[in-house]
Amino acid sequence: MCQDWKITDKGVDELVSLASLRSLELSECTHLTGATVVKGLSGPTGAQLERLAFRSCTGIRDLEVFSLAQLCGGTLRELDLTSCIYLTDLSVSAIVTYLQGLVLLRLGWCKEITDWGLLGLEAPTRREREPEVETGPSFTRTFGNMGFFQPPKNPFPARPPPVEPVPPTMQGGASLLALGGLQELDLSACCLLTDMSITQVLRHRELRRLSLALLPEISDASLASVASHCPSLTSLSLNHCGRITDAGVTQATPLLARLQHLSLSHCDITDRSLACLVQHCRRLRTLDVSGCKRISLTAVDHLLSHLPFLENVNCRYVGGADITLTL
Repeated sequence: MCQDWKITDKGVDELVSLASLRSLELSECTHLTGATVVKGLSGPTGAQLERLAFRSCTGIRDLEVFSLAQLCGGTLRELDLTSCIYLTDLSVSAIVTYLQGLVLLRLGWCKEITDWGLLGLEAPTRREREPEVETGPSFTRTFGNMGFFQPPKNPFPARPPPVEPVPPTMQGGASLLALGGLQELDLSACCLLTDMSITQVLRHRELRRLSLALLPEISDASLASVASHCPSLTSLSLNHCGRITDAGVTQATPLLARLQHLSLSHCDITDRSLACLVQHCRRLRTLDVSGCKRISLTAVDHLLSHLPFLENVNCRYVGGADITLTL
């Protein structure tokens, strides 16, 4: 039922109560809130879902994810929440606490997720600004030495800030490390993530596919850590990670012998990185280095002639050229 914008909560009311249902694809059903899915799964004949996709369902909130995680904890293996843009660290906490059997997790474009959510820690609260203390009369520049004045007091009491309902909190919970069997993870465009969390929680021996694209704050430290702790990687995307340089690629490639698909578009790399790929990543099948203006076409040609399994190289705007090479 994906991409059907006419489907609402009412339309899936009876569907999710089917005991035989194992996979539910509701991506791009923009009118869904998830409340009915929770209600149906809570019933005595609720489905035992193994796969659930809410991609681009912007009506999904933390409370629904929290409830769904509790209801599906024993069976769910794949969860796609890509572009559920209002999800926060609370959803991450619920997932790593109740859905520890996941093998696939997609959280791309969930831009409110932070390092604290992946680390399983409570985010530090911002200190409230202390009110200014009146120290007495002020000197007036307008009247020179004519005297001082005391500003009048506000006759109306200050309006208190609005109080919003707070969803259940999970303080000091599990981190992403709890998903020990994870094989695919998408954190692309979660732009608040930094090296602080990536270097600490991406330590999954079975992880095969990883996307960290569009994370402007991660650096070579994250790449080196991922390569060291995720030896099974076959696909890695680092597109538009401008702080990834030759130093990170040089350190990581000797540990990524299984890599088949690599995206380094718009990273700050040179021919030195391609030489490392030729030396260490012999199984590479596809490579994206588009927008890497410090790479030369000579280095690309050398790469193509020395990697026997290479099928596609996207090298648009490399060395000023607009070229995509397919073998």
